[in-house]
Amino acid sequence: MTQIDVGTPLLAGYLDRAQLAEELGRSTRTLLRWVRQGDGPPMVRIGGRILFRREAVARWLRLHEQRPARPNRKRA
Repeated sequence: MTQIDVGTPLLAGYLDRAQLAEELGRSTRTLLRWVRQGDGPPMVRIGGRILFRREAVARWLRLHEQRPARPNRKRA
């Protein structure tokens, strides 16, 4: 079990919807759509508040990395 530093706020490593949407360059509406579709980053719901743990968002981003497509070369 992980110990929590008493001097650190409990939710220090979490972002709310607006903060995460801003960091991703997307709207909060898009973020909510991803969550509803099951495609978004993992979240925590506390009452009506949705929070995203930074570490989980970073892992989600890594899982969605793709290699660039190779350009089609015309044969001579």
